[in-house]
Order: sequence, then C-alpha cells, then structure tokens
Amino acid sequence: MEYTNIRSSSGSTLDLSKAFHDMTGMLLGQNLPRRLPRILSSRLLVATWLVFAIVFASAYRGNLTASLTLPKYPPRPETLPQLVDSVKRITMQPFGQEFKNFFSKSESPLFQKLAYLINIVPTLMDGQQQAIVKNQAHLDNRRYQHYNIAKRFTRPDGSEMLYIGRESIMPGQSAWPLPHDAPYTAVIDRHLMAVIEAGLYEKWASDLLFEVQQESRIMLRQQQQNEQHPDVQIEENTQSLSISHMQGAFMLLFLCLIFTSLVFIWELITTRLWQKGHCSVFQ
Repeated sequence: MEYTNIRSSSGSTLDLSKAFHDMTGMLLGQNLPRRLPRILSSRLLVATWLVFAIVFASAYRGNLTASLTLPKYPPRPETLPQLVDSVKRITMQPFGQEFKNFFSKSESPLFQKLAYLINIVPTLMDGQQQAIVKNQAHLDNRRYQHYNIAKRFTRPDGSEMLYIGRESIMPGQSAWPLPHDAPYTAVIDRHLMAVIEAGLYEKWASDLLFEVQQESRIMLRQQQQNEQHPDVQIEENTQSLSISHMQGAFMLLFLCLIFTSLVFIWELITTRLWQKGHCSVFQ
C-alpha cells in the first residue's frame, strides 16, 4: 500500500491515510486521536468536522431507529377521491337518504359514485361496527363520530379502532335560533365570536373527548380484570395530577426558600460585622 504525504508549512509531515482514518473514526463515534495538530487552522478544521460528525451520526441513528421500530401502516383514505376508490361501501343513518338523492343528481362522476356506494343503516353504532369488520366507511357528523369512537371504540391502551378522515364532504353549520331583529343579537354574536376565536369551543370539545376516553379505558380494564379474576373486585380511579396533589411539594419548596433567605441574610450580617471589627482592630 502506498501512502501519500504532504509537508506542511511548519515542516511536519501530514499522512493522508492517518487523517482519513481519524476522520472516519470520529464519524463512527470513536475517541479523538492522540496526535492533534498544532496549527490553529487545523484545529478549527478538526473541531468543525467533529461537530459535523456528531450531528450527522445522531441524525442518521435516530432516523434508522425510527424506520426500524415504528410500524408501517398501509395508506389510508383521507380525501373524498381516495375514499370512493378504496372502500366498497359507505354507510349512513336514515337521514342519509336525502344526501344520497342529492349526490345522485350531481353532474360530477365523483359524487355519483359516492351516491352509488351509500347504504342506509339503522344507527351510528351499526355503521361504525361494520367499518371495523368490513372494508367500508361511515358518514356522519364529525364531532358525534369522535365522541362515539372515544366512548365505544377505544382500546385499553388508549388507541382507537377507527379514525376520522382529514377532509369533510359536506361541512355542517351550527347556530342559535334568535328572533328576527332582536336587540340582543349583536351582543350574542360578539360573545360567540370571542369564544370561538379564543379556542374555548375546541378546548371544551377536546376535554370532553379526553374524559370519555378515560372512562372507556377504565371500564375496559375493569372488564378484563373481572374476566381474569371474577371473585376479586378491583377499583381503579385514574386521574391527572392537579395543584392540590402538588400542594405539599410547593409548601416544602416555599419553606426551603424562606430558610435559605434567612441564612443568606445572616451571612450578610455576619460579614458586615466581621468587616467592621476587622477594620477597628487595624485602626
């Protein structure tokens, strides 16, 4: 094997094979070589390469671990064209007959195919249950479906058996019925707009879904425990931590802060007294 050497300006010889070996070692997470360059520019180059090796190696290992550990799910329909091309049947409750007639009269082939796939089922539970067993979907109000999925189709580990598509086929509107030309209409509109813009409506909906999921998980766990141990009644009450649970820790922190403040003040006072006494002795 032939080695190529380069003579630097300081007279020392730089072995390219050793330099390549050190660069590869740093890239693979090995320790730094014992022979570090003495020139400032060379040290800056080594530090830059070391930072690049750390960042590159961390990103590569993280992406490789994620690709090997995360499960690969098949692509799921999120839009209306994907929905009509991937499912064999779409269920709706009895009120969906009007939507089916409306879509069938459309000139769009997409809506005509949607009307062809729509079938009527008695309840929402029937439609969602069939969507789990068969290759089909169910159309209904978004929030109502979220609530029913959280209540009826949540596993003990918190995962859901169904999902809601990203695209809405027919966005629904909600409003409060008020008398025509009522003097308080503008006031109610302003307060409703403030609630919506502040995100309170979405926050209340997410809190409700979280509570329903927690109750559903507790019920499922109790059912599993009763099946495994029918003679033992185990109560489970899972709740999140609040300020009342952390009150003791905060009180202990507050007392420690008071104690450290008193010690600090005492140190200041003793230091001042010592300095005054020291100065008086010298005088």
